[in-house]
Amino acid sequence: MEFKYCIGGSAPHMKKFIVDAAAAVVAGVPVQSNADASDGDGVINVTTTAAVGVVGLTVDAADASTNAQVAAGAGDQSDGNNASFASVIINPDAVYSAKLNNGGTEDTALAVISAAQAASSAGTTITGGTDEFTVWAYSGANVGHERRFTGAALVAVAFPKAIAALDEFVETSTVVAEMTQWPTLSTAFTQIDATAAVAASNDNFIVVEHLLRDKADDGLNNSFALIMAASHAFNQNGTLNS
Repeated sequence: MEFKYCIGGSAPHMKKFIVDAAAAVVAGVPVQSNADASDGDGVINVTTTAAVGVVGLTVDAADASTNAQVAAGAGDQSDGNNASFASVIINPDAVYSAKLNNGGTEDTALAVISAAQAASSAGTTITGGTDEFTVWAYSGANVGHERRFTGAALVAVAFPKAIAALDEFVETSTVVAEMTQWPTLSTAFTQIDATAAVAASNDNFIVVEHLLRDKADDGLNNSFALIMAASHAFNQNGTLNS
């Protein structure tokens, strides 16, 4: 993931945090507090479906901290400090860009869902759609528009122009401003599994907007959801939806 902007317009604010002994962290991963788990100390990676008490987004990597004292020059602990530290963007209103993937593996191209698309003069029927997902036009007259499915092949609001036979569409399980349908992250926590089934209980990230690109812009490999933490450690009450 990458930092995109803060909703309040402020600049990204960074602090260094000890990395918990449980696991190392890499750049571009949201991390959360581990204070309540096994007497942990420091931040840990979120999981694919959970992100409670998000501290922020990492901008560098750090090894897991160790309880043992170490000599100067040992790994991340170059100053002889046995703790490892990661730099984290901590703004509670920070928006992150997460690439959409066809599954849980990073950088897996999305798939066209409508290879056998039939014409729909009303702009409402898209072959192969998944109920509750977001769909956008990959080719044809409706390029630049997205809609939400309200059934396996029907959209809640018609596309503005007629759908021609063999027009191409792509879908993602992410939905803008939806607080009952939460994204599932990739296995490395840096991107989003756009094929994951609707999840009503993740309560992890809210989609602020989509960057859904068409065939001319290689949308299968170049589409994103912009997300923010629903539960942030430094928000006034710890969560945006309490």
